[in-house]
Amino acid sequence: METHLPMPGITVGDVGEKIGYSNVDNGFISFDNYRVPRKALLARFMSITKTGDFKMKANPKVIYQIMVQTRLMITFGAAMNLLRAGCVAVRYAACRRQFAN
Repeated sequence: METHLPMPGITVGDVGEKIGYSNVDNGFISFDNYRVPRKALLARFMSITKTGDFKMKANPKVIYQIMVQTRLMITFGAAMNLLRAGCVAVRYAACRRQFAN
């Protein structure tokens, strides 16, 4: 616990950059013969009972909607950047001097 290194049987790593969405840091964690307490699970939309049954806390349609909204925000952000780049290119093309008189 003092070194903050993963316990034996736990592997962690970085997924790397995402194209167009690099401000979000993504990683992975893998458990090999390691028991994780149920109360330590990141269970925002689901839970696991003491018998090992999987239960959804939220409607799957709501979870899907969140995923779709996130992807739409990425798409609209890319479109806005493309519009800005196009505006800069058109303004530069309108005022640049191509040939000497």
